[in-house]
Amino acid sequence: EIVLERLQAELRASSDARDVTIVSRLDSQTSGALVAVLGSKNSAAFHVASAQFAGRLVNKEYLCLCIGSPLGTVGTLSEIVASMLDCPEKHQTVVARQGKEACTYYQVLANLTLHSKHCALERSGMDRNACHHPVLSLLKVWLGTGRKHQIRTHLAGLGRPLV
Repeated sequence: EIVLERLQAELRASSDARDVTIVSRLDSQTSGALVAVLGSKNSAAFHVASAQFAGRLVNKEYLCLCIGSPLGTVGTLSEIVASMLDCPEKHQTVVARQGKEACTYYQVLANLTLHSKHCALERSGMDRNACHHPVLSLLKVWLGTGRKHQIRTHLAGLGRPLV
């Protein structure tokens, strides 16, 4: 709302009296994105943009950084199909058999192994099991369905939470 108000004020200050109207709020519970048009709810721009969302013509891709073992080598394309259940009393969404089916597609763009100061143990040969090298994976993700917190829930369900 604050961004919208500031944009509206900037337009008015530049002698542009058109309204700025929200068409959709994507992922508003997290970082989110705001899709808006110049014009009122009666404008052609609003109707066209609204129809594109209603007709599922808008493609959304996400860049995600997760931690854990790699989900494949760079270039790997895959999908996660798992049912999800919204648990409002716990303020979370979880992978659960009794939930609604959801499908998430991803491509591995990069894998980066993190090294810590504790890995000196491994280099010294004292204890090769003492070191754990977490991997950050950069993924391009798109949704087959649009469930609440779907990407976060699916990746966490695989033991690769978002960072």
